[in-house]
Amino acid sequence: MNKSLLFLAQKGAFIFLFFLLLTFLQSCMQFYKVKTVNGFGVSELEKYIADNKYIILHQDSLALHLYNPHIMRNALMGNLEVLPSGHLKYKSTNLTGGNRYKRTKKNNESYVLKEVHLYLRKPIVQRFDTAKQVVIPFKEIAYSDVYTEAQGRSILSWLTPVFISTGGIVMYCLIAKPFTLNSWNMRW
Repeated sequence: MNKSLLFLAQKGAFIFLFFLLLTFLQSCMQFYKVKTVNGFGVSELEKYIADNKYIILHQDSLALHLYNPHIMRNALMGNLEVLPSGHLKYKSTNLTGGNRYKRTKKNNESYVLKEVHLYLRKPIVQRFDTAKQVVIPFKEIAYSDVYTEAQGRSILSWLTPVFISTGGIVMYCLIAKPFTLNSWNMRW
């Protein structure tokens, strides 16, 4: 009876570890976080433009890509275009925690790390959804959300499966070893 229990424990542990490893390998992801910048200033905007950030301008519930941005006196100028579907991730972004993005050969969403979202205090652009060019006074920009990599969380998502798998293998060996030794001794 003892031998059959050890055999079941060994097989059960192996199956459990196998499915646990599969689950963890699927969860290996990259993470980004949102950094809100209040008290928006010209220096931040100059940095965004110099870093070639993907600027998304928000007015009410609408959002458009601001491309070819430049600064003229106390205003931000640029052209507007509809956001491509890949840049609609902001609609489901968690502002206080980490957010996942994929970085694989088939699906590379690392572009999200280049996004900067500018939020207007009030509606100032007439026909925002069809406007082609805008001039936004700096005082009308309430705040910005900058997406940056959450390095600690990304590293942890890759290391956790390694540590848990290693611990699982050690436990599997501890369970399987007595059974293997007992059966080996029985043959001699």
